[in-house]
Amino acid sequence: LTKAEPSRLTGLFTATAQLLPSAQGAGRRRLHEVLLRLTESPLSDPQRLELAALTTLALEHAEHAERPQLFTALEQLGATGAASALRLLEETNRPLVLRTEVLAHPRLLGGSEVLTTLLRISQQDPKEPLLQRGLVSALAQTAHCIPSQDPRAQALQAALFATFPQSDSLTPPATFRHAARLVEAVGLSRYKCPP
Repeated sequence: LTKAEPSRLTGLFTATAQLLPSAQGAGRRRLHEVLLRLTESPLSDPQRLELAALTTLALEHAEHAERPQLFTALEQLGATGAASALRLLEETNRPLVLRTEVLAHPRLLGGSEVLTTLLRISQQDPKEPLLQRGLVSALAQTAHCIPSQDPRAQALQAALFATFPQSDSLTPPATFRHAARLVEAVGLSRYKCPP
């Protein structure tokens, strides 16, 4: 698999996409192994995008115990895998458990674009406690022990300051909840950091 020709990879992608939705048990797990092995292949950018999309599809149909291997595949796809995971996180019609599992994979949560996405989701005031806790944890991880001059630290602080009342008008409750998540994330991001 790791040295498959590009035309053979395209056929493999097509076959996998057709089989994944109905695969069960050992057959589904074998398809997951194929996806993971394909991340080791030299892939073009379009192939990386297609593999990330297939891995995301596999995540939707996987059982909880099968998902770590698929998250590993997304991580091995680098920025393409991270972008696919972030789209999964942002799509509110996806299963909540799957969206929160994305937040538990720090290798998918590096970079400033990830922080922007996490801040946007927090600002949308998700109602699910599991997602709220995951957001706080992911925000803290993204900015953990980084210097205050780092753009991620500055973005997190700017987002917090933006929640402060700008006038005498009442601040909406959703803004207070967003601010509380940010305060907690900033505090956790500094926990056990060298002075």
